[in-house]
Amino acid sequence: VEGWGKRMSNLPVPRWTSVVRFNTSLTRAKALAYGVDVSARYKRGPLRVDLSYGYSRTTYEAGRDALGAWTGGEVVEYSPPHDLRHQVSVRAQADLGVLTSNLSWTFASGRPFTQVFGYDTLQELRALRDDPLEDVGVPRAFYNRPYGGRLPSTHRLDVSIRRQFELRSGLLIQAEAGAINAYDRANVFYVDIFTLDRVDQLPFLPYLSLTVKVN
Repeated sequence: VEGWGKRMSNLPVPRWTSVVRFNTSLTRAKALAYGVDVSARYKRGPLRVDLSYGYSRTTYEAGRDALGAWTGGEVVEYSPPHDLRHQVSVRAQADLGVLTSNLSWTFASGRPFTQVFGYDTLQELRALRDDPLEDVGVPRAFYNRPYGGRLPSTHRLDVSIRRQFELRSGLLIQAEAGAINAYDRANVFYVDIFTLDRVDQLPFLPYLSLTVKVN
């Protein structure tokens, strides 16, 4: 069991803006981060199992005026996008004579993200002299309170089996077959806020690999 804690200051963070845009200015914030990691190992004969659990909490704090925030109070606290509260992993390996099998299952709780408040269309009236009836304007998206939502949790299972062949002295070939995301879990990677298209992480992905080792 291992615990940790950090206090940080003068961290550069982006200023909040209600309009979605690619560039932003920076301000500075203070931060408090703490957590605990717990790990255990079971080993008996050809079987080894490693278990681990991690909990952490990260909080940023900055003045409302410095952030450009539209919230009450002079000081604003929020969880940044990398605030990962819970993470669990289970890894098992079995040496079955000429074969070695591996299993890895991981779970992670959702990270903070900024939700969309709404959409509108910006019309520059000064630019409507030539096509006042045909110009459709520029679509815009507006943010809600930054980092006010959390993405869904993610989890996946990876499995593999490996065998090593010795062709001659000093020449080894290692063959491995397996699958990433064995039960084809749809883990969200991001959502495009303009098209609302969802992009997921790797789907079920079988693989076969050969590795040559020369000693």
